Amino acid sequence: MKTYEAKSGRVIVGRLERDEDLVGALLQVARQYDLKCAEVRALGAVTEAKVTEWDDVARAYRTPAVHRVGLMEVLMLYGNLSSKEGELFWHLHLTAGFMQAGETNMVAGHLLSATVYALEFVIRELDGVDLVRVPDAATGLMLWE
Repeated sequence: MKTYEAKSGRVIVGRLERDEDLVGALLQVARQYDLKCAEVRALGAVTEAKVTEWDDVARAYRTPAVHRVGLMEVLMLYGNLSSKEGELFWHLHLTAGFMQAGETNMVAGHLLSATVYALEFVIRELDGVDLVRVPDAATGLMLWE
């Protein structure tokens, strides 16, 4: 087990505009506010999303990713900001729902990309820690050092 103590820092709230690249826009916010470590949660809707999951046997994210085009309600977007290979990196998970043929369906998993329809977010800065992702021998994942 590895644990670190962080202090709650600034809270940044905002919304992303229609047709913005969700991941790219959140990276822009992180750079604008000089964030190094944070958590994010958001609600809204997207018009396109690509999600995947970890394949423990292949030790890689599954390909092809699940890719859905069409309006989806973001039930929860949650993630954290740290450093990976010298760059800021948002590790994001998405759960989004949509109706199809009168039934509720979901897209969920590790978010690769999404296009915003409307999205409101809250980012909470984590002070006093410098979290860096490195390869984990036990899982193959890039985890906090």
